[in-house]
Amino acid sequence: MAEIMEYAAARGIKPATVLQLAAGLSGTTWDKWRQNVASCSLRTAERIRGYIAQNPVQSTAERDVA
Repeated sequence: MAEIMEYAAARGIKPATVLQLAAGLSGTTWDKWRQNVASCSLRTAERIRGYIAQNPVQSTAERDVA
């Protein structure tokens, strides 16, 4: 969860948005994970990590050039 929170913060989006973009999950999934009502499967974790790897956060310098 820390990895998702760090990525979301660096992109300026909510962790729930990362889950929606990466794995097509519901907007309520993040809250369920935080409340320990549900948990992330290995398959979902791999999809999220794959998304993060394919969509790295740009540094401030890279954003200024683009």
